[in-house]
Amino acid sequence: MTDPRSLKSRTFARDRRTWILTLVLGAVVWAGTSAWLNRRVALAERRPADGTDDGRFVALAYDRVVPIPDGKNLDRATLRAQLRALASAGWQPITLRDLRDAYRGPAASRKNPCS
Repeated sequence: MTDPRSLKSRTFARDRRTWILTLVLGAVVWAGTSAWLNRRVALAERRPADGTDDGRFVALAYDRVVPIPDGKNLDRATLRAQLRALASAGWQPITLRDLRDAYRGPAASRKNPCS
């Protein structure tokens, strides 16, 4: 004969606790992932321009950076090596805001810093 305890069905309270726990864990994972992906990353140390700099810049654009080499796309290690080689050759990264301020001139960036 079967044990009557084995036929006991799940309760609504148990299902409700499971759903609440699932939703809370999902929200925590989503918030943590979002915070990590949107974290601030420190920029490299800047060096002031000397008299020989002519104000030109080079823009590098990469279509896709992949974690491991796949033969078609640039992998992270190669990108890191290229950026380090550029830095050792004297190139330095700038933000789009830096570029905009350089074209507008120093007076424009002091006048409206939030634009």
